[in-house]
Amino acid sequence: MYKYIIILFMFLSSCMTYAERYQRADMKHQAETIRLDNMLIETETQRARRILDKRSQFVKHYMRFVLEPPLVDEWIRRPEILEKGEGDCDTA
Repeated sequence: MYKYIIILFMFLSSCMTYAERYQRADMKHQAETIRLDNMLIETETQRARRILDKRSQFVKHYMRFVLEPPLVDEWIRRPEILEKGEGDCDTA
C-alpha cells in the first residue's frame, strides 16, 4: 500500500513539474517574441529616422539653392556679370 502512495506522490509531483516546465517554456517563448518585436520596432524606427534625415537634407539643399541661388550674390556684388552673360546657360 505504501508503494502505491509513493507512486501516486511521484506521479503528482512529476505532473506539477511538467506544468511548471511548460509555464517556464511559455514565458521564455513570450520573452523571445517580445525581444524580437522590440528589435523590429527599433529597426523600423531607425529606418524612419534615416528617411526623415534624407528628406530634411534634401529640403535644406532645395531651400538653399532654389530660394537663395548662389549666383544672386554674385549678381548683386558684380552687376557686370549680367551684362557679360557669365553664368548664363545660353552663352555656353
